[in-house]
Amino acid sequence: IALYDPQRDQRAIPLYGQDPKIGCLWHLAFTLWFCGYPDQALARAGEAVTMARTLNLPFSLAGALTFAATMRQFRGETAAAQQEAHEALTLATEYGFPQWRMIGAIVYGWTCIAQGNEKIGIPYMQSGLTLLHDTGALMSRSYFLAVLAELSWQQGHKEDAWQAITEARAVMEQTGERTA
Repeated sequence: IALYDPQRDQRAIPLYGQDPKIGCLWHLAFTLWFCGYPDQALARAGEAVTMARTLNLPFSLAGALTFAATMRQFRGETAAAQQEAHEALTLATEYGFPQWRMIGAIVYGWTCIAQGNEKIGIPYMQSGLTLLHDTGALMSRSYFLAVLAELSWQQGHKEDAWQAITEARAVMEQTGERTA
């Protein structure tokens, strides 16, 4: 971040698809979260969103919004997570960004379920997980499956919860990922 040069680095956006500082900020947000600094993490995620808006970069903005929404999910800030996830999902759908669409759908679904609207939330989460599966991506899949399992359990769907946990464990065995 300290080495960022707007004139030099913004010329690379067409090559890499996103502004490097924005990407660094959202990864820093996760690092800060896992190091135990939730307020600093949220501030960096917000900085990434603001910068992406200022530069008018839809791909970077959709990504920053999904990371910010996930950060809000970690914090239990349902309303803010819903707003950011919905905006990310809208952008991702409009511009055709499947990776941001799947995360946006999962987090948006979580917010719906957390607010008591399981009939809307579960299909969103499942569509995001299906898209994640269909792309072949495994990163964060175990985390999102664990979230689905927790919500399913809370809603009284014990078998669905067990199925999601079983799949999450299989992904963890396959990838070694330990996100949550």
